[in-house]
Amino acid sequence: MDNLELKNPKKNMTFKDLLVQLNIEKVGAKTSELIADKFVNVATLRYHVEMETLNKVLADIKGVGDSTINNIISQLENIQFIMLLEDLESEEYDMFTDTKVYELTDLVEVVETKSKRRKPSPSYTSTPDPDFDMDTSVGLRISGSHFCITGTLNKQRSWYKDFIETNGGVFQNAVNSSTNYLIMGPDQIGSTKHIKAMNLERAGYLKIIDEVDFWKLGK
Repeated sequence: MDNLELKNPKKNMTFKDLLVQLNIEKVGAKTSELIADKFVNVATLRYHVEMETLNKVLADIKGVGDSTINNIISQLENIQFIMLLEDLESEEYDMFTDTKVYELTDLVEVVETKSKRRKPSPSYTSTPDPDFDMDTSVGLRISGSHFCITGTLNKQRSWYKDFIETNGGVFQNAVNSSTNYLIMGPDQIGSTKHIKAMNLERAGYLKIIDEVDFWKLGK
């Protein structure tokens, strides 16, 4: 996907139109429509890129084989495509008006109940660290910043979402160019998400932090 550009992009172009213009190998207009219908909107696509569940959603589309799925994932997880979405959103393209995010259980009829999960780092503790609650003044220092979470943390993702939004921050389901901080759990170290985030960090888009770093923000 070198020099990714759209031909005659229009603000009213649909999600399907975008997929067609990507010229993904083995993906024509019909398959692009199936993909667009499956993910419903761009917000959901972004979410599943971040959660690394594209393969499970795509596998539920009839007629889309493994090699095609691999081609699609390769293109949709490409950093240039992610940045293209950010550019189009900043220009207020119509496809970004629908911001509802659909979980895997909303999109796929049968979800595997036993999935292989990366083992947590030996240093990870499953019980909350009391030190995390000691400096609640961090809430005064996150106002206006954008946060995204990946991996397993001591506190639930929903807890962080409520805390961040209550204190004036913005919680994001997926990393994008407006993300200031990616809070990463120890079980994600060395993962593909970590590597992608490191590329974004090197490009100056965000800073990768852990839970301890979060509570030290502004100090």
